[in-house]
Amino acid sequence: LIQDFAFHLPNRVRAEILGLPLEDTDQLKTWAEGMVALLGGGADPERVDRGQKSLIQVREYLGRLIAQRRKNPGTDLISVLILAREQDDKLSEDELLSTCSTLFSASQETTTSTIAASMLALFRHPEQLQLLRAHPEYIESAVEEFLRYDGPLQRQLRAASEDFELRGEQIKKGQMVCPVLGAANRDPEQFPDPDRLDVTRQDNQHIAFGYGIHWCVGAPVARLEVQVAINALLRSFPDIRLNTDTLERPHDYTVRSMKALPVRLRG
Repeated sequence: LIQDFAFHLPNRVRAEILGLPLEDTDQLKTWAEGMVALLGGGADPERVDRGQKSLIQVREYLGRLIAQRRKNPGTDLISVLILAREQDDKLSEDELLSTCSTLFSASQETTTSTIAASMLALFRHPEQLQLLRAHPEYIESAVEEFLRYDGPLQRQLRAASEDFELRGEQIKKGQMVCPVLGAANRDPEQFPDPDRLDVTRQDNQHIAFGYGIHWCVGAPVARLEVQVAINALLRSFPDIRLNTDTLERPHDYTVRSMKALPVRLRG
């Protein structure tokens, strides 16, 4: 489900929004995976080396693309960002390149993982699968619940901007903190029966996309992609089911993903 389906939708959408050539898909996928690996846990030298090389190569690739768009602007997001920089000086050259790099890497793995995790949650809760199949109009609340229940980004690193106290713990300005989004989204003080999957859950104020100034700018696109993907799968394959007893996950404390999700499409 991941390699043959979940990967392709966000990859295509990313390419069209940023104006990336579709023929570069395989190389772009390799770079994106390397960059996302930098977010993971541990300090594995090979992982870090791969991530750094991918980041350098992506910035070089996007730098060439930005130069091309300056000469021949289009309607893609890179052209829009260039126009904003040159007309109003809203972005420095480094900010422009960094913004494009972030949009490039962040839009792929997280959306792919969300599609896969959403289907896995439905497979493990067949009553919710049947409910959503019978009522596709529930898809918006369902996707919010998938994001809360098993979101793609499980933690973030932040530096405290001022001294403060949190439940008796003293946090100093500049000190690194690690908010665990996955734990917050299962907080019983915020969510009734938090370990239960409920595709009709209302007032679902999860923080899978972050919060405040750190809120994910691509959230509306990601939401729409997952809604379209899940409804399309359920509509096209009425007998779709999980086809494995074991799941292998990468050693990663940050991005919640799977190496593969085998499914059977027809009985």
